[in-house]
Order: sequence, then C-alpha cells, then structure tokens
Amino acid sequence: TPMMQAMAQLSPQLAKKHGNVPIHTSLEARMGCAMGVCYSCVVKTTEGVKRVCHDGPVFDQNHLTWEWDHEAPGHDQQS
Repeated sequence: TPMMQAMAQLSPQLAKKHGNVPIHTSLEARMGCAMGVCYSCVVKTTEGVKRVCHDGPVFDQNHLTWEWDHEAPGHDQQS
C-alpha cells in the first residue's frame, strides 16, 4: 500500500501533465467472509465506508482516504 499511496500523491501532477485521466486502485484486505457481511475489509472513502470484498476491490483513487475503518461493525481490531 505505501507504493499506492505514493502514486495517489503523484496523481495531481500527472493529471496536470496528461489531462484528467481516471486512476483506479485495486486493494487487498483480509476478508473474513468475502460477501460483505462481516465488515472485516472496510476502507474509508470520500463516499463513506466501503467494503473491499463487496464494493471493490477496485476503487477510484480520488475517493480513497487511505485509512482503514477500524471501528466499523464486526472489524477485527487485533488483525
């Protein structure tokens, strides 16, 4: 994820140089159920909390906050 975060920081510069090209990021997360029920794979976005297994794994990079939501229902805080 550090490399993806670095790309997110570069994307405004790339947009200025090459135009507003959408950038998508594929995330990996520990998935307890892979159906979106357990909320163990949630990530914060500008559109609210999203589940990597259900709403992703590909997200518009401009919507990612790069924070995992450790307070979502059912999230295993010890992982």
